[in-house]
Amino acid sequence: MTISDIMHKQLHNLIMANATRRAAGIKARNTIIAKHGSNYYARIGRKGGSQTDTRPKGFEADRALARIAGAKGGRNSH
Repeated sequence: MTISDIMHKQLHNLIMANATRRAAGIKARNTIIAKHGSNYYARIGRKGGSQTDTRPKGFEADRALARIAGAKGGRNSH
């Protein structure tokens, strides 16, 4: 088996895996729509877009803590 044959086989496997994932995603979407109605994605999008609690959370609430955590992450990544 040549390198070209190996590369062709790997590419074929990648294409087939992507096609399988896409088909599975479409099947899941159809199942969700059948169970929850055709406006399911609009409903969850509306919930996500309508933020009710506007207080800062996480690192937004404590910039000093964010700086310390970022420094630690930077040191550990090298």
